[in-house]
Amino acid sequence: MRVMQQNLNHCEAAQDLLLQTVTEVKPDLLLISESYRKHERLHWISDSTGKATIWSCNGLPFQSTNENEQGGFVMAKLEDIHFYSCYAPPSYDMRAFADFLDRLTADAGGHSPVAIAGDFNSRAVDWVSKVTNPKGQALEAFTSLDVVLLNRGSKWTFEKGGKGSIADLTFVSQCLASDNNYWEVTDIFHLSDHHLIC
Repeated sequence: MRVMQQNLNHCEAAQDLLLQTVTEVKPDLLLISESYRKHERLHWISDSTGKATIWSCNGLPFQSTNENEQGGFVMAKLEDIHFYSCYAPPSYDMRAFADFLDRLTADAGGHSPVAIAGDFNSRAVDWVSKVTNPKGQALEAFTSLDVVLLNRGSKWTFEKGGKGSIADLTFVSQCLASDNNYWEVTDIFHLSDHHLIC
């Protein structure tokens, strides 16, 4: 299964370009943070805020969904994998971030296998940041889910004004993390300040 993820930074032009990219690259599933608008005609679900979205690009039906009325993440089961798209805005203080993580881990803990992707706006030396901040430390809650971080290398996922960071993360259950698993920050042209991940 070919899965892509991107934070569109609520940019209309970035979302329009992504629709074209999907036509050309043909992924099966797209995990989006900060989409611009919902596309009613597409096989597309979002959380209550509209900032965490999952799109079945080739029209495969979701086996089940959880659109999460409290916001922050959305889940869709496809081909027996529970996919989560997440967005934790930088405005979350530690209390709001901890609440978001508690809800996410409680939901994901009831499913297996899982793939959790999104913009967590956190820093940790585990994903090549210079320091680990409190939000990065809080992500250790994922250890209860038996997931591993797929991010490889030091290429930024977010870049603006010559500065950048690895803000977009991809976690998967151990059973999905095989050597033939491919994860890459692509060079596909985009109009967001976040790179497209494949």
